[in-house]
Amino acid sequence: MQSLTPIDADRNHTTSNTPAAFNTPEARRAAAERVARAVEVIWRTTAPRQAKRTLWRDPSLVRWLGTTPATPRARAAALADERLEMVDAIEEAQLVSSLCTDGKHRPALDLDYAVTATDAGDGRSFVTFDTTPDDEAWRFVKAFLREQGWIGVSEQPNFASGGRPSLLFTVPIVLVPSSSGNFHLYIERSLTWASYREFLELAHAANLVWGSTVPFSLSRGMSLLLKPGLSKARVRAQLGLFAGEVA
Repeated sequence: MQSLTPIDADRNHTTSNTPAAFNTPEARRAAAERVARAVEVIWRTTAPRQAKRTLWRDPSLVRWLGTTPATPRARAAALADERLEMVDAIEEAQLVSSLCTDGKHRPALDLDYAVTATDAGDGRSFVTFDTTPDDEAWRFVKAFLREQGWIGVSEQPNFASGGRPSLLFTVPIVLVPSSSGNFHLYIERSLTWASYREFLELAHAANLVWGSTVPFSLSRGMSLLLKPGLSKARVRAQLGLFAGEVA
């Protein structure tokens, strides 16, 4: 088990209160690249294998409970330490990362709404997102993905008339229902941190990814999702916290 932090790979843990020094894009990029280099060194000094997503655990887990603002759980989560440790086996893990063992990132997106995926044949998937993006921002998302060679050509619906954004992925994806009834989307192609950060910021601007997901990804230097099958309800039960509070 390796203890790392996206803020500083030389420390054992980081708190949820990100230092002001990491509020600039340059500082976030430098922090993320330090973690990526540390992970790559671990990978290269052990038995080299095909690059794969890194797996993590957080012994406190309070920050992963899912909260409603102003509740006791939300206040506890805001004050909780986040101690991220990289592990080798999925059985030991609680979290799956965008960060891979070669130091690059495969997108891992937390989508807080309904998503549908249809097999389009030849390894392609047609994915529709139940959100309403800004027209221009959505064009930037599609342009980025086309530059990567990850999507095929598709028409842009009229969002003002209730049309929903959709993408024809030509690369492997995995769409997993989350414990909240929404979805996690994994795209199985790699980006550098600089490119992944750009994608996250475009996705946030386009209303594809909501809330604090992107800011937390930027401050940690990677995206982290609860592993498939691990629900927030199970996390709460394991911790035995806030038993009298309605989720």
